[in-house]
Amino acid sequence: HFSTAPGPRNRAWVFKSLWMAGMVDEFFRGLQTLSNEDVSNRRLAAIISFASEQMNVRDPHPFCPDPFSFIHYGHIANHVEDPRLFLREINALTNSLQSKWEMNKLTKGGEVSTGNIFSESAPIILELEQMIWAEIARFRAIHSDSPCLFIKNWPKEGLLKGWTVRLRKNGHHLFHNHADGWISGVIYLKVAQSEGSDGAIEFSNTDGHFRQIKEDLLSHIVMPEVGDILLFPSTIYHRTIPLRETDDRRVIAFDLRPADEDNSRITS
Repeated sequence: HFSTAPGPRNRAWVFKSLWMAGMVDEFFRGLQTLSNEDVSNRRLAAIISFASEQMNVRDPHPFCPDPFSFIHYGHIANHVEDPRLFLREINALTNSLQSKWEMNKLTKGGEVSTGNIFSESAPIILELEQMIWAEIARFRAIHSDSPCLFIKNWPKEGLLKGWTVRLRKNGHHLFHNHADGWISGVIYLKVAQSEGSDGAIEFSNTDGHFRQIKEDLLSHIVMPEVGDILLFPSTIYHRTIPLRETDDRRVIAFDLRPADEDNSRITS
């Protein structure tokens, strides 16, 4: 069924179905017929990356074979003269945005803003947008020599889609990725004050539902601080570790989406 339907999403489901059914030989034989459309298919890249690691073979997908090496750290202090003032103003604006409690099945114990935050015309949003573009430019400069298509085929034009997330006690996100994006990011406005990994972001190469061969999975945990900016390839799965205390956690999450792809849901 998936193989007869057009589009990159269905192409990725072909390989995911083969992997979940344990048809490993068919899975890897299918990689010999990757098309030009496939090489920028982030959903496909994610499942191939996972399967290759599970089988201890080289990842044959050219998009981003080693996504963990592209996790990038920045800070708003590198972009604004008064970080405290910026945080105060951006927090005030995000408090006024319309949001929904557990708006999607991935968010538990928290609220997510509706629409695209970058459609707001407030000066602080324009400053935020400039900050993100500057950090992305820094990221690209650092990795300019990388041969993977994640860097070499960087979109000539991109659209930023952003939203705010506020998690309360026991709030968390399930593992997911942002395969409609090219590069994704998070700016931390408030973090949990408790000890341990409460509110930390955990990166993985699976959403937790892929068929496993190995018992241990790849994992990388980052405990953020207020003002941190994280960037990472949109293929990487990630989650928020639950907050056990009453402190809430506030972030602005965003994706850079290629302008030449279907972004009809940019404000959905």
